[in-house]
Amino acid sequence: MTKERRLLKAIFNETENDAAEDNYPETFLEKAQYAEYCLIKSLEYLSPALRRVGRLRALLKAGQEGDKNTLPAIITNNESRMALESIVMFKRDADDAFAEIQTIYNETKGAVENVPKNNETT
Repeated sequence: MTKERRLLKAIFNETENDAAEDNYPETFLEKAQYAEYCLIKSLEYLSPALRRVGRLRALLKAGQEGDKNTLPAIITNNESRMALESIVMFKRDADDAFAEIQTIYNETKGAVENVPKNNETT
C-alpha cells in the first residue's frame, strides 16, 4: 500500500479508538474545571476587544460632523472587523463555559424539588 493510500485510509476510516481519544469533560468536577479554564482564557481576548471597540468609538467621534459621519467606510469596516475578531474569541470561550455549567445545572435541578421551602429564606 502506498503512502498516499495509507493517508487517505487513515483520514476517511475513523475508528472507534479515534473517537475515544477526545477528552471531553465527563464528571461535574471536570466540567466545572473546564468552564473555569474557558472563562480565564476568555479574559485574554477581552482587553483587545475593549481596546478595539474604544478605538472605533474614538474614530467615529473624530469623524462626526453634526449628524453626519465623515469617517471613510473602509476605516469603519476595518476597525469593526478587528473588534469582532477579539469579541468572537471571547464569546466562543464564554459559550463553552456556559454550556458546561448549564449541563451541570440541568442534570441537578431535580434535586431542588426535594428541599422543603422555608418562608424566611425565600
